[in-house]
Formats: sequence, structure tokens, C-alpha cells
Amino acid sequence: MLRPDRGRVEVAGHDVVTQAPAVQFRIGLLGQHAALDEQLGGRQNLEMFARLHHLGARRARERADELLLLFRFAMLWIGIQLALVAGKPELVQAVQILVWPVGFLSNAFAAPEAMPGWLGTAVQWNPMSQTATAVRDLFGGPGGEPGHVWAAVAWPLALLAVFLPLAVRRFGRLSA
Repeated sequence: MLRPDRGRVEVAGHDVVTQAPAVQFRIGLLGQHAALDEQLGGRQNLEMFARLHHLGARRARERADELLLLFRFAMLWIGIQLALVAGKPELVQAVQILVWPVGFLSNAFAAPEAMPGWLGTAVQWNPMSQTATAVRDLFGGPGGEPGHVWAAVAWPLALLAVFLPLAVRRFGRLSA
């Protein structure tokens, strides 16, 4: 952001000079659609935003791949476990819809501070919020907070530690 020549400017109660990251988080780029460029997929959009924040193309691809694959892998095993509990392994894809609220109740779309107290707290603890904040930080984007990368890695690993063994054990019972 450009520094003002004189005077003082606030955005959503944050000084644009002394609290620039908080301001950038609140006024970040938002296209008319879910993706800035409708021809790009999710990964390509992340790469594009990384490049807009002056990250090299290779590093942007690597960071996007690492965090997204780890998070998706954890969500996949939750879906597998839910489908196996339902009794029909072919329901894995259908049950994935139960994981959608994780995305909507995250800081990927709105700042937790703008939400009612209990909801904002839940959003802050959401594993996807941790991943979104870490991606912002790694890409140098607005809303990134140093220190969230460990949580973006720890949450999926914790979910994997719980749901992968449960699903494997339940699947083993099916074939026995």
C-alpha cells in the first residue's frame, strides 16, 4: 500500500500505516466470482495470488501443493470413515458433502472478528482457517499471521492420526 503524504486514514478501525496487514486483510482482492479468473482452478488461483504477492512461480506452486494436499488428504480420510460408518463404502463421495461446513465456517471468506462471538471463536479453531491463514502468510498476502504454519500442518496431521486408523480398521472388518 502507498503511504499517505499527510493526515491519518483508518479502514475498519485500523490505521493504514501502523496496521497495514490488518487493513489489507479487510480490503483484499475479491473478484466477482469465486475465482478471479474463471478459467483457472483452485490451485491455479492460489498460484496467481502468490505471484501477485511476489513469490516465484516454482515456490508458489510448491507451497500451494503442500498445504492443500495435506489438508485434502486429511478431509478425505474423514469422508472415508463417515462412509464406512454409514455401511456403504460407495458413499465416500456422497458423504464428502458433510465436510463442506468446514469450508464455509472458516476465515477463507470472512474475518472471524466480524462474526458473533461464539461463531468467530469456532471459525478461529477451524482447521481450514488455520490453512487459509498459513497460505496467506506463506504467500505474503493480507491476513497472513506468522506462526500459523505449524497449525496448518498440525491440524491435518491430528485429523489423519484419528481418522486414518479408524477407517483402515473398519475397512479391515468389511473384508473379514
